[in-house]
Amino acid sequence: MKRFLRPCAIAAIAGAIVAVPAASASLGSAAVPLRGTSAQYTLSVAEAGPGLGSVTSSPAGIDPGTNCWYGCSAVFPAGTQVTLTVTPASGFVVDYTRGCIGPHAACKVTMSGDRRVTVYFGPYVPPPPPSLCIVPNVKGKTLAIAKNMIHSRNCKLGTIRHAASLTVGKGHVISQKPKPGTYLRRGAKVNLVVSRGRR
Repeated sequence: MKRFLRPCAIAAIAGAIVAVPAASASLGSAAVPLRGTSAQYTLSVAEAGPGLGSVTSSPAGIDPGTNCWYGCSAVFPAGTQVTLTVTPASGFVVDYTRGCIGPHAACKVTMSGDRRVTVYFGPYVPPPPPSLCIVPNVKGKTLAIAKNMIHSRNCKLGTIRHAASLTVGKGHVISQKPKPGTYLRRGAKVNLVVSRGRR
């Protein structure tokens, strides 16, 4: 009597080849994880802006010696909480971080999926005299970041108008008035036009 072998799927685990019955390798379109394996996700970090600085991760993976200007990444097990320490170079500051939670010096990312963090370094600007509002450049910033920058320069947020934009992302500042660098009396208002998206 002829004996037929059941088809099997081949999987590599830690360099070893094992045979897994095809019926248990997948169920429909959803893959079933092999015993002893765990999900891993990629954390990508990109630096932006006119400034310079470094980013370090804990657990290790993102190395301060790595230039993240064009992007760098590391892989972490699912559920890992990664702390990113962002350090500006001399003469620069961290304007903002996007994609992680907490203060710039130690923001946190939970690896429940692939994650991307952007760190924006800008030039250090001395604080204005108490009697003056020096209008900051908030074009392209999110509304929340723009508000913080405006208040930090002794100015106040004025009117906010929303407009459609094909080039500026939803919730980001399209334009401002007065223009950046303008010296006004303390408490002067800065009016913004904010993108509502393409429509």
